[in-house]
This record gives sequence, C-alpha cells and structure tokens, in this order.
Amino acid sequence: MSRTRPALSPHVRPASRLLAAAGLALAALAGGAAAAPWTTPGPDGVVVDWSAGVVRAPGLGPADRHAPSPAVARVAARRAAIAQARARLDAAVRALPLAAGGTVLLRRHRPPRLVRRGQ
Repeated sequence: MSRTRPALSPHVRPASRLLAAAGLALAALAGGAAAAPWTTPGPDGVVVDWSAGVVRAPGLGPADRHAPSPAVARVAARRAAIAQARARLDAAVRALPLAAGGTVLLRRHRPPRLVRRGQ
C-alpha cells in the first residue's frame, strides 16, 4: 500500500524543500567566510593572521655536528630555532600598526596614562 502525494502545481514547491535550500545556502555562505583568514605577510617569513589574532614566525636552528649524540644536537637546534623565532616575533610585533595610529613600539615608549577609579 503506497501513499500518493496530492498533486501540486508546477509553480509551487513544498516548504520543506525551500527551507532545506535556504539552509544549504546559508551554510555555504558561512563556511566560505570562515575559510578565508585575513593574513599579512611580513619580513623574514613572519605572518600576521588578523582574523585569529595570531602572529607566527619561523625559526631555524642548525644541528651541531660535533654533539655527542643526535638527541643533544636536536635539543640545541630547537633552542636556537626558538630564539630566532622569538627575535623575529619581537621585531614584527613592535612594527604592528595600532588602530589609534602609530605602532606598538611607539606606544610602548610613551608614559602610561593614569586613570582614577572610584571617584
């Protein structure tokens, strides 16, 4: 025993199909907006990801060929890479522009403004 749907005119679609199509369209729009981060490349491979609020910098540490073991060489190379990345991050963050004008470096050397609370 099969049920048959009542005949619809060719110009009318069922509401469930319209809702499903609208939901798919919204999901496609939302997915496309989140998939494209707003990034700015900087000097020395530094990348500022404005949409995530993250600054990334690569670091390279050469392994010591005269180390007593590969594990010791790896630790020293990792420390050198982290030190180089931190130096690059420091320079990149100091050069970041501020919304109020200037850069982080200039803002950092200004005396702080005192704010009184509770009066």
